Formats: sequence, C-alpha cells, structure tokens
Amino acid sequence: MNKEVQKLKKELEQQGFTVKQSKGTNHYHVFKGKKFVTGMPCTPSDSHALKNAKAYCRKAGFQDRDNGQTKGKAKKKAGNKRR
Repeated sequence: MNKEVQKLKKELEQQGFTVKQSKGTNHYHVFKGKKFVTGMPCTPSDSHALKNAKAYCRKAGFQDRDNGQTKGKAKKKAGNKRR
C-alpha cells in the first residue's frame, strides 16, 4: 500500500470515517456513518486519484491537515513587509 494512502486512511479513521477494502479489488470505500463518500485506490497510478478522493472527503466534512501545502514550500509570515 502506498504511504500517502496509508496516511489518508489513518486520518480519515481518526475523524470518524470508516474505510473498508472492497472485496476482489485493490480499492478502498470510504463511508461517513452509513453514507458512501468515495472510493480510492490502494496503489494510485497518478496523483489525481488521491486528490479527487480527498476532495470528496472534504465535502463530507474531512479536515485535511496538509491543506494543499506541497513539501518544501514555506508559508509567508505576516508582518515581514519592508518599509
């Protein structure tokens, strides 16, 4: 299983979502309560699969801790303006 998928699965479960592996396929089904939210692959072949799954989960109330930040890019600090 992909590291990013493992991390997302763990975060979803911590926030009350249920993640079950689909029988006979390499996909997970994500539920909020009894409502189906999305499916996601165990080993995504492209980055869009996870981005799309995260988007559907956010619509269902998932709080993404990454907030779309890419690694290595720092946020600009407030108050560092030149005069």
